[in-house]
Amino acid sequence: MKLINPYLFGLVFLSAFAYLVYNSFQLPKFFFEETEETEGVVLDVRLHQLRHGVSQNVTYAFRCSDTLIIGNRVVKSNRGQKYTGVKFRLKYQSSDLSYFEIIHFYKPNFTFEEVKYLSEVSNGYSEILFKNEIFIKRDFKKGEELNTTIYGEYKWQNDTLMVYELLSELRQENIIMKLVEISSQDGYFRLKNINSNGQTYFSLVSIKNEMKQIK
Repeated sequence: MKLINPYLFGLVFLSAFAYLVYNSFQLPKFFFEETEETEGVVLDVRLHQLRHGVSQNVTYAFRCSDTLIIGNRVVKSNRGQKYTGVKFRLKYQSSDLSYFEIIHFYKPNFTFEEVKYLSEVSNGYSEILFKNEIFIKRDFKKGEELNTTIYGEYKWQNDTLMVYELLSELRQENIIMKLVEISSQDGYFRLKNINSNGQTYFSLVSIKNEMKQIK
């Protein structure tokens, strides 16, 4: 019986170790069933400083048939910095939606925008954020942490800001909220929710709009 070449064994071991390090010690998963492709969108990006470089914890969304999938994953810094609103192409296996493979990220075609409003209610407050064509609404209860989060997309239609479901077309049945901009005597800009029976108002608290193309 021939003995295993120790040099060959060492090369295989080092190659396997290097692969695991590069992939954050996650074992590869192979697609044995038929796969489908679709588009996803980045909802939020949180940067974490590591000993060597930066980790990007990305909140993402994509649709499988009529099901909206929202989750988190780490994107390597060698794929470039990611931003809220960036779309990507992915391949998934319908029997296991917890795993998917990102084929490529699309180049952003928007200008950087970030506008935040607040609305106080009797038992807490709501925060709405418009960021790079992504709408985020967070509800907080007094004395408690975050209660609920709603994601959507937004577009201006005449004088109305239309908020609609993620990764869907702007149609009447997909609309989450209709908002109109008003100004008051104190100089503050507000948004009025014309879908709400109580006509909820959201007051502007911060704005950041650099009006430049993201590379």
